Amino acid sequence: MRSFIIALVFFIAVVSAVILNSFYATHIYDNLLENLENFPETADDGANFDVVENTCRFIDDNKYYFSFTLPQNNVNELICGYSDTLQYLKSGDTDSYLASLEKTKIIIKQMRKSEHLSLYHIFFESDKNKKRYFPYTAENISRST
Repeated sequence: MRSFIIALVFFIAVVSAVILNSFYATHIYDNLLENLENFPETADDGANFDVVENTCRFIDDNKYYFSFTLPQNNVNELICGYSDTLQYLKSGDTDSYLASLEKTKIIIKQMRKSEHLSLYHIFFESDKNKKRYFPYTAENISRST
């Protein structure tokens, strides 16, 4: 009975940590998206760069959290997308800036969706709907040739 209680305490601690992490991650992604929504409309010299600097500071403050909880390629994609957005903003290339800004928003929305806690997907979603990490299986290759 004693080992059952210890196991139950550990189980509750792990489930609580997962739930708290999900809420914290959602909060971080919502803050990032809100900051990106407040970015300047164009990449001109008169743009307000306070929001950009605050977002830079926010990403720097949370980079260890991103590195700890996300795969490294997702962290690299976020940082590269954000740095591209900053470079286009500083260079004054409005079209590239807006495209890069939208790409960064999409990256953050995908990261938010992947970190979101959803019991429906845990219990009711079948394997057929999940993403395939290796889309080129032998069956797909033989069909395409």
